[in-house]
Amino acid sequence: MITVKKFTAIALATLIFSLSACGNSSDKNSDSSSERNVSSDSSVNQDSGSESSADKESESSSAEITPSGAVKKYPDAKKVTLNGNYTQNENILKNSLLGTGNKERMQNVLDKAASGEPITVAFIGGSITYGYKVTNAECFATLYCNWLTEQFGTKVNIVNAGISGTPSVLGNLRVERDVLKYDPDLVFIEFAVNDGYEDVYKNSYESLINKVLEYKTEPAVMLLFTITREGHSCQPWMSEIGKHYELPMVSVPNSIMAEVKAGNITYDDYSNDETHPNKQGHIWIRELLSYCTEQIYNSDFETKHYTIPEKPYYKRYYKDLQLYTYKTLNVDSYGTFRSSKRNLDFFPDGMSYDYSATGENDPLVFTADCRILMIVYRQVPKSSDKYGAINVYVDDELVQTIYAQDASGWNNAMFNVAYETVTSKEHTIKICAKEGYEEKQFDILGIAYSK
Repeated sequence: MITVKKFTAIALATLIFSLSACGNSSDKNSDSSSERNVSSDSSVNQDSGSESSADKESESSSAEITPSGAVKKYPDAKKVTLNGNYTQNENILKNSLLGTGNKERMQNVLDKAASGEPITVAFIGGSITYGYKVTNAECFATLYCNWLTEQFGTKVNIVNAGISGTPSVLGNLRVERDVLKYDPDLVFIEFAVNDGYEDVYKNSYESLINKVLEYKTEPAVMLLFTITREGHSCQPWMSEIGKHYELPMVSVPNSIMAEVKAGNITYDDYSNDETHPNKQGHIWIRELLSYCTEQIYNSDFETKHYTIPEKPYYKRYYKDLQLYTYKTLNVDSYGTFRSSKRNLDFFPDGMSYDYSATGENDPLVFTADCRILMIVYRQVPKSSDKYGAINVYVDDELVQTIYAQDASGWNNAMFNVAYETVTSKEHTIKICAKEGYEEKQFDILGIAYSK
């Protein structure tokens, strides 16, 4: 049985998941739980699974392979002179760049844009990526994509998959649904203030990176590290993973926060609360991302073909975790659980324990060939006395009791690694209310497992 320490760095608002073409400046309410509008101007086809054979033939015929094996997909791309429009001094910009890593994938994305082809840029992270406290137009993700459009003169489609208060554990579970199905060319990953230092975060973060890098479009990946007012950031261990995977990395702690510590600016210049950049803070983050992009684009083409490391830096046991919902879980019996009417927007197909439906504490029962079992659930404040607890059984053995109430809860999504073992085999899983909580509520947002 694994007990997961919970780290909730951001007790905030709810979902944002958007797909829109850059330049859509429609505002959003910072406390709204509704989805951002999907721009009708967007060229991203949600159902487009792959390139046509003609497209592939055209790309392969024009690509060049360097003597060292790197593939230059757009050798005839025009060269663009980039202007970062920076307001920060050169030292801040230089300090933000932890490294450019292997530049092949990123350079091919930028050459694609320079060739006039549309590109899709995705962002996955927490409320900083979401743009909590600012409008959609003021969020660094939108600002960066608008900058790319201005510099390269091509269409840039943005996928903002930031969800407030969620760590990389949940990002790893939803990346196929929220990011990869849009066939991104470039993916930014930002979870430095949402994650903790326990193994479950390190495992999930590395699994997420590996999952994106292995995707069929071979997207470029850039890591963004942020920091809270009190100094919490997972940059130390996340950057080690980034080095292992030879990824470009951008650091707020080494640049903006360093200026705060030096007394040149205050944290209030960057953020109006404990965590979230204000309008000026998002402008600065955009500049840091643009600076990294400019350094990669203006350097000689990468000499080494990019390959994903065969061995992980920490672990990537969670790479194959699949998230199942009320609609997709193959159950033997739903028992007292019913399709939930209390879903969170970004987990829309959950299931709720509903004692009133049967008057019995009948278990949810399903079988799964797995070695890892994770429960995603609604975590509520201690004051929410309507909510109770569930017991999770694997092969009739109690492996975990999960309480919905928590001092840090705010109706947010939370995870619990209920079961983990070395080898996979078929198990019978049963979930029911804990004794004494039979007439209380409990909302399961999803169930994830893998071999």
